[in-house]
Amino acid sequence: MRMVRQVYTIIQGVIAVLAGMYGLLITIGQYLNWKVEFLPKKEDLAPFILAGIAVLLIEVGFEHVIHFDEQNQRLDKQDLRLTNIESFVGRSLGGQYLKSSAEVYAAGTRLTASTERRLRTIVYGRGAKGTRQWAEMAAQRLRHLKNIGVSPEFHVVVALDMQNVPANFQAEMDQRVAVFVRHGVGDVVSLYLLDVKAVIGCDVYIIDKAHVFINPVPFPGIDTQRAILFENQSNIAEDYAEWFDNSVRAKAISYDVWRNQQTAASH
Repeated sequence: MRMVRQVYTIIQGVIAVLAGMYGLLITIGQYLNWKVEFLPKKEDLAPFILAGIAVLLIEVGFEHVIHFDEQNQRLDKQDLRLTNIESFVGRSLGGQYLKSSAEVYAAGTRLTASTERRLRTIVYGRGAKGTRQWAEMAAQRLRHLKNIGVSPEFHVVVALDMQNVPANFQAEMDQRVAVFVRHGVGDVVSLYLLDVKAVIGCDVYIIDKAHVFINPVPFPGIDTQRAILFENQSNIAEDYAEWFDNSVRAKAISYDVWRNQQTAASH
């Protein structure tokens, strides 16, 4: 392929020189009104101009064909550099960038299955987030810890506008709680509500003091999720756990208190 490019480059240079010289002769001949047979007359210039344009287009076409593989190689190298940059940034921050709901739930399930005692999460706008399969697995893990003598805890804060609670909110919450009750760990789940007027923020899921998920809440009707996972980053996890306990949960009210208030108001 290199030999072909070299030969093509030589031919390209020769054609360019000859075409340039001939074009210069035509220009000078027309200006000085030369009467030379190999120079076209004024009325015959249009075909020569079109022919020159055609030669240039053909040359450009061959240029792309000859250097197609080389361009692909450059693009591959660029993609590799971008991948290396993304990996470097991820290593520098100590985080992983999760690009889909499947990746988020797969990582969440894997790390929840190895929790040693305490789960914390704050979610925005809706209560029963996460799949039913994840809830079943989390309940099973909490039951295992309880059976071996550990006192597991699962603290959930739901941030929502409490003056505009969705109609199905309580039913969805009660159904999710029922999963943990059925596995015998309803007593280790603590639910809280945090009244916020602008229901926007990042869901945060803290596993023990080791792992943290930060998940920007997707717009309504968009299921695709993005998340940053800090796995085995105790300094970050401990800081978020302290923030959750002292700044988030401390300002929230118990879900049971709120539910009892709704029940009393309906009578």
